[in-house]
Amino acid sequence: MVQALLHIVGLRSEPPHPLQTVLNEKEQAALEQFKKTHDTKFSAKADRAKLDGWHSSRFGRLVDARAKRIQQWNKLHRPEKGRARQEIERLFSSLTMKLTF
Repeated sequence: MVQALLHIVGLRSEPPHPLQTVLNEKEQAALEQFKKTHDTKFSAKADRAKLDGWHSSRFGRLVDARAKRIQQWNKLHRPEKGRARQEIERLFSSLTMKLTF
């Protein structure tokens, strides 16, 4: 960093060597695993045709997951929904009866 600053302000004639990080074996393995799992995503984002296909499949999976969560919620809360619907119908019918008098 100091060498870069010295080069920028003109106190060093040659630019510094590029920074190189040193990865240990564990970090190297993690980097390789990251590349394997995300390579298709990154390559799809680089190509417009692949990106459109990737977005549509990703969106489709999200829509399917949302629909599944809604179905599960409806199944879980079916008795409560039925009681609420009956209560609304009762209140509506009592309201219409009072208005007819």
